[in-house]
Amino acid sequence: MKNGFSIEFNLDVVDSKAKDNIDFNRFSESGYILPGKYQLNLELNGQGIGSSTYTIEFLEKENKGFDNKKVLLPQACITDDIVSILGLKEKVKEGLSTWNNGQCIDLLSLKGTEIVPKLNESTLVIKIPQIWLEYISSTWLPPSRWDDGITGALLDYNINANVAIPHEGRNTQNIFYNGTVGYNLGSWRVRSDYQGSYTRTSGNDENNKNLLDFTRVYAYRAIRSLKSNLT
Repeated sequence: MKNGFSIEFNLDVVDSKAKDNIDFNRFSESGYILPGKYQLNLELNGQGIGSSTYTIEFLEKENKGFDNKKVLLPQACITDDIVSILGLKEKVKEGLSTWNNGQCIDLLSLKGTEIVPKLNESTLVIKIPQIWLEYISSTWLPPSRWDDGITGALLDYNINANVAIPHEGRNTQNIFYNGTVGYNLGSWRVRSDYQGSYTRTSGNDENNKNLLDFTRVYAYRAIRSLKSNLT
């Protein structure tokens, strides 16, 4: 956790009994957070990660304060499930040390890494130099960041319609539509592209036409071990 400036308290305004019961030195570091569990979103290098909030526990750990003296400061306990979605290189993950009897991963052992809690935004901000991370770009995420999402159905559509009203003759109504329907189940994605049309001529029901065609049906899923998709 990034160190900040220290803060001094004017204890003259505090009740004399309270002075003996409160350790104000614990709050002398900027950004101090009370130990405990917090429900937070995760942000890595400016981008949100994960599909939900995480329960992050802050535990006291010996650190150097502003004056380089050793102090107990709460630090976020980064667990294995969080490390697994950060996109760290395999060799980097294997070399990470732990604390709190092996329950917390010491991300700060990676040079240049910062962990900054922003409770007012319910976010834990993690900054890790790219040298420790797998390749990432605006069009590619490492497999550790792939998310299967939730089970559900989808309907994508595009509709165009027009009406012709001539001075003489019959009115004609045309509707053209296309899109994709699909279903997500675990890692699998099932999709079907469709297109259709509806034509109606007033006063002549025999010439009404309603066409629907499913042009393509396919399924695919991600294969993380191969960093690719199976279609």
